[in-house]
Amino acid sequence: MMRHNIYARISVGAVVCLLGVGLGVLAWASERTGAARLLPAGDGLEIEYQLDGDRWTEIIPIFRDGSHRYFSAGIGMAERQVAYPAFPLKIVLTAGGKPFVAHVDIHLVQTNGPTTLSIPADRVTGPWLFVDVPPGVYEITGHRGEDRPRVRGVTVVVGRSQTAYVRFTEDRRP
Repeated sequence: MMRHNIYARISVGAVVCLLGVGLGVLAWASERTGAARLLPAGDGLEIEYQLDGDRWTEIIPIFRDGSHRYFSAGIGMAERQVAYPAFPLKIVLTAGGKPFVAHVDIHLVQTNGPTTLSIPADRVTGPWLFVDVPPGVYEITGHRGEDRPRVRGVTVVVGRSQTAYVRFTEDRRP
């Protein structure tokens, strides 16, 4: 069994972000199946998948801020095809309509409620951010350079998972 550590995960994510959906990513997805399991300590998710006949394992850290838990995923097709534990809120980070944004600050504020959560960019390593927050209505703000999109009125309900899209301006750098 081969193991990836967090540094390999970030490196692969950076390559995927730079290349977009290329032939290598499509080939990667075509021969892979995956599963995610919560680690016994509750501080991470173990993902196993098959790729070209080899079995791969990856650990995604779960972070805590008070009673709130969150993790970031969605790097490449392998992570996008895994069934993750049900967290009440999934934030998809996009730019130019493509979900390949990572390393952005995210701030959640519960409208008329006590919940405030700031997630630093170094913990947002993929374009999906799963957040365990209590039911309520939230405002989500992203921060990427001067770009600060805001999503208002995101309603989280008990027993359901809500997806919110934070859309950054398309990156037109070469």
